[in-house]
Amino acid sequence: MLALLDQLVGGAREHPGDNLVGDLVRAADASGNPLSDAALRDQLMLIIVAGTETTVHSIGTLLVHLLSHPDQLALVTSGQVSMEDALTESLRLRPPIASVPLRFAAWQFEDARSGEQFGEGEPILIHIAGANLDPERYEDPERFDVRREGGSRSLAFGYGPHVCPGAALATREIVIAVTRFLERYPHARLALAPELLEQTASFISNGYTSIAVELS
Repeated sequence: MLALLDQLVGGAREHPGDNLVGDLVRAADASGNPLSDAALRDQLMLIIVAGTETTVHSIGTLLVHLLSHPDQLALVTSGQVSMEDALTESLRLRPPIASVPLRFAAWQFEDARSGEQFGEGEPILIHIAGANLDPERYEDPERFDVRREGGSRSLAFGYGPHVCPGAALATREIVIAVTRFLERYPHARLALAPELLEQTASFISNGYTSIAVELS
């Protein structure tokens, strides 16, 4: 993939088109401190991972949640609960990015609540999936409930200055994909229990590598 992206950047350097890659090349060239080809390639790689893999996992995970909870699926297909609300709950319960590596302690400190101590420079892994299951924030946090009282906004799309800039687009993509699937296959059901489905071998990316479904 990196080799293909190198070719893409090289082609855009010679003939920048009216597209994302062309825009990045033009912006890089116009900067007082232009990005190298390697830096441009890495930016494109980040876009592919952050904007594609996460959306794919979110589509699959929402389907698994709905197909394994017929009562919740009925609330959505009947129109009593929106697909957007179901997605919000699905993202809270199983976000497509489980952990964000890696931060480093700027100085030695102790966490007041847990008593954990961190030395200067020590790596810290932020576990989003764990934060979304905080029992002080969510009642019965491991239950999939599309009617969760007060909504279930979580850290799945980040927060504050680090919120995902593609959140609105990703939401539309996921909602449309899952809605169309259920319209086309209204009697679909999982062929395996959710815990038997193959998951990604990663502590960062969080989703299924395949989902066995009986369509009718």
